[in-house]
Amino acid sequence: MANAMDVADYIIYKAKDYGMVSNLQLQKIMYFLNAKKLVVDNEPLVDEPFERWDYGPVVRSVYTEYSMNGGKKIPAPENHIMFDENQELVEKKFDVNELKIDTENKKFIDKYIDFLVKINPFDLVDKSHEENQWNDLGPNMAYSDNETIKFYRNKFKKGEQMKWLSPRP
Repeated sequence: MANAMDVADYIIYKAKDYGMVSNLQLQKIMYFLNAKKLVVDNEPLVDEPFERWDYGPVVRSVYTEYSMNGGKKIPAPENHIMFDENQELVEKKFDVNELKIDTENKKFIDKYIDFLVKINPFDLVDKSHEENQWNDLGPNMAYSDNETIKFYRNKFKKGEQMKWLSPRP
């Protein structure tokens, strides 16, 4: 598993080669990478839970960090104000080489990023809402990895898999 903010920053960093991403698009890309990782490797990509919001899955800390951009594209990261290990606020300069994402997870992200950044964010929202847990927004906003695994594994059984999330040759 990787730190959610590091994954977000890596996606933003990689997406700059294809055009930048919005906060909405970033959230959905993170979610589908996480879902694919859950189904393929039986473990999540990110270390923070997704929450069930009206427009689908959201990692709150990432949303909060980039919410000032509104619906605009997010520029490549420069620095972050965050809590350190002593729970003190510090400003940290962005360096892609310092991201806490292992080589395997970087390769995993790299495999899908060029495909995912080209999908309209609202198409990704619609795709996320195919899962029942995103449609049933009651008072409990808790997300379940198990529901995601169950949903996509059921698609595997039907032969549908996650073909739409396969890199194009």
